Amino acid sequence: MTAVDDGLDVLRAEALEEQRRAIAVDTRPGEPVYLEACPGAGKTRVIVERHLTRPLSPRTGRAVVSFTRVAGAEIRRRCEAAERPDLVGPPHFVGTLDTFIWRHLVRPHLPRPATDGRTWKRLESWWEHPAARNGAVTLDDFRFDLDGWTGLHIGRAHLVKSLGAGEGGPSQGVLEAWASSTLLELYGQGYITGDLLRDMALKNLETAGTGERIADLLTARFGELIVDEAQDCSAPDEGILARLAAAGLPMLLVRDPDQAIYAFREARWPDRGTRATRGALPPGDTVRLTSNWRSSQVVCDLAATLRTGGRAPDSAVGAACGAAAPVLLIEVGRGRKQDAVAAFAEKAERLGIVPGERAILAYNRRTLPSGQVGAGPLPKGRAVLARLAWATAVLRAPSAPKRQCAQAWTVLEEAVLEYWLGGCGLPVSEAAEGQGVDGGALRRSAARVLAALPPLTVTAQEWKSGALTAFNRNPPADGLSAPHVPTWRCPSPKSGPIWEVADLPGAQYVTGAVARVCSVHDMKGEEADAVLVFVPQRRSPAGDGPARTHIVDMWTSAPSPGNPRTLSPDDAETLRVYYVAVTRARRLLALALPPRELGRMRTFLEARGIPVVSNVAEGEEQLAMRFP
Repeated sequence: MTAVDDGLDVLRAEALEEQRRAIAVDTRPGEPVYLEACPGAGKTRVIVERHLTRPLSPRTGRAVVSFTRVAGAEIRRRCEAAERPDLVGPPHFVGTLDTFIWRHLVRPHLPRPATDGRTWKRLESWWEHPAARNGAVTLDDFRFDLDGWTGLHIGRAHLVKSLGAGEGGPSQGVLEAWASSTLLELYGQGYITGDLLRDMALKNLETAGTGERIADLLTARFGELIVDEAQDCSAPDEGILARLAAAGLPMLLVRDPDQAIYAFREARWPDRGTRATRGALPPGDTVRLTSNWRSSQVVCDLAATLRTGGRAPDSAVGAACGAAAPVLLIEVGRGRKQDAVAAFAEKAERLGIVPGERAILAYNRRTLPSGQVGAGPLPKGRAVLARLAWATAVLRAPSAPKRQCAQAWTVLEEAVLEYWLGGCGLPVSEAAEGQGVDGGALRRSAARVLAALPPLTVTAQEWKSGALTAFNRNPPADGLSAPHVPTWRCPSPKSGPIWEVADLPGAQYVTGAVARVCSVHDMKGEEADAVLVFVPQRRSPAGDGPARTHIVDMWTSAPSPGNPRTLSPDDAETLRVYYVAVTRARRLLALALPPRELGRMRTFLEARGIPVVSNVAEGEEQLAMRFP
């Protein structure tokens, strides 16, 4: 054993002791405990072990909530692997925060919808309902004033311009009038999304009698509530949790303030903060996990330079802790993003990192190389053929965001229903049920159609002909004769391949992926052996100076650990996004930078003892010792 090995053993022992303390910490009514966990700290292991080993009072359960279905599924899988399937069903709850709020705070207290004979339907987003879309805009692209009569945000609509449809569509006033009337109509029919769900929950908790009943039921059933990724809670989420804590529900809030990257959502609800934070979460004990089982020490050291609070680097203790791969800086000139991808792929190849363990990230997908993305946003307008081409591009692309994939499947399934049954303007699940079509059979039909659709490189007319054939040969149920075959017009009179006619830059790229390609927000919660992060070039804030990368300006102004920098909320969130990006990497981290910024970044990192290379072959000698 060497001194290095002995030191690593000590660090790992300390890391395991941190986890044991977190597993064993007591929670008490009215005093939430905060577990602050760095990236790669093993928080899922801590949550599962706590659920497996920490006893509760007889006949009480534990609620474990997260923001994604994937996280909940992983917790359920680990409980079942430990031969404890009893821990994923009543009286326990393991699932998303949305589902927890729906089942326990809202659904039991709902009146009948305004439309006779209907039941309430909770949608993941307004995109799911055809009536909630107007071209490329949906009700999700608006904020709504608080309605004094209902106490819900179903009043006048305001288009959020940063999310809007852009030029060439209806005017803002027309869109806002449409949104105001459409939301009232859909709410009257019993449809709600997560925003209205939280409104209803807060209203119930604030209503005399109802609030007390909810509190009594929850505190009787659950001995503890664990909230994963609590830093992603919105103001309404925090308001709900504060009221439950005040009611006596013990809580463990697992969070990393440096990974809070969803503050932009609050801009859509400027009047929610005051209402939601009355009775903010009380202070409580804090337990910390500061050991990183995911990344190399090089990655941990670089990540610390992005922390807005100036916290010291975490200790790398996992399998990749000794990886000596320096940070790779790649110069990216205009129109040369593919060269950066090639350099990154070559470096990863030299280290034996396969494409499935690589990720290419950017703050938003517009910054990514178009040839790797597969498809951009959903096309504007209502041309069905263009939307089908877009859905095909998304689902055949080497990498696409989960939300975009979900939208693409919806486009395909709606087209199948329209082709064979005429459609009925309802969400896919309801439309299929109303037409007597099994939901699984509908998805299988859409998958067969996708496999049979022509390549996106053929002309629009050829693609239309092939698409009609694909739909005709793959009905969603037996015995259908397609009496409602639609008339699909080409999206444009222009000649050329369908991906060009439908304005889908990069959609022709459907094979040969060198890495997963996505935005940072889409990659949150995941990891890869090698990560390339694109840092875009921005004009100076005044707009009259030389081209400068504002992100690098913020990044390189970092003070020493323990001396927090002063940043605007927007700038702080930007740096947190890049913090999340770099901490996805296990062994190799690469940064793609504009030419004038590469030297400045190199100087900044080297001054902090972080090894850097800017040539793919540079440093091969020492790398060979670590990656034989």
